[in-house]
This record gives sequence, structure tokens and C-alpha cells, in this order.
Amino acid sequence: MLAGTIAVAVVIGAGLLAGALLAVEKAVIPYFASLPAGRYVPTLTFLDDRFDPFMPWLARVKALVTIAAIVTAHSTASQVLFGAGLLCTAGVGIVSESINVALNRRIRSWDPGHPPPNWEAVRRRWAWGNRLRLALAIAGLALDCAAATAL
Repeated sequence: MLAGTIAVAVVIGAGLLAGALLAVEKAVIPYFASLPAGRYVPTLTFLDDRFDPFMPWLARVKALVTIAAIVTAHSTASQVLFGAGLLCTAGVGIVSESINVALNRRIRSWDPGHPPPNWEAVRRRWAWGNRLRLALAIAGLALDCAAATAL
């Protein structure tokens, strides 16, 4: 019973993580792509101030609950699948910090009226980072769902 309850929490966390990143991919990135530099910088800053406190917290809690799922799982298959899902969650965090958060800091330092000449390339790299972490989150969700069904 406990293993099943924890597994449900893992799947919910994985779904929230993947869903938030999918929303960024389907709504935020196309909107960013339509903005001139003068509006891109303040818009990214506005959204980052709202996503940044939530997303790392969600990933950390999801990771801790996944560790609990590994410990309480009754089958080796579930443990391995939850472990692989946990690696995907860690990958989301690594990509977020090394690409997206790093670029967010850089973009925040720009003068919106005078962005660097390569600002559009930086915006494309940010979008690529989001696609990579979205792929990891979706893979993690699939692995966590498989682990939950293998209990």
C-alpha cells in the first residue's frame, strides 16, 4: 500500500514537471520568438521570477519522493525503472542549471534597448535547452509510469 501511494506521488510529480516544461515549449517559447529584444528581456525576467522558485523545488521534491519509491518498491524492475526516472529528473536539473538558468542570468544583465549582437542566437540556445530538459522530463515520466505499473 505504501509503495503504491508513493508511486502515485512520483508519477504526479513527473507529470507536473513534464507538463510545466511542455507549456513552456508550446506557449512561452513561441511567444519569446515573436518578441523584439526590447520586450524579450523584461518578459523573460518576469516569467523567470515566477518559474524559478517553483521548478527547482518541484524537481527536488520529486527526486526525494522517487528515492522513497525506490526504497519501498517490491520488485527489482520497479526499483530500476524508478532509478532511471530519477536520473532523468537529475538530467532536467543539470540542463536547467547549466543552460537555461545560466542564460537567464546573462539575459538579465542585458540592456533591453541595446542587446548584444548575438541575442537571437542566445534565445535559440535557451529554447534548445528547454527542448532537451522537456525530452528528459517526458522520458522520466514514462519510466516512472512503467515503474509504478511494475510494482
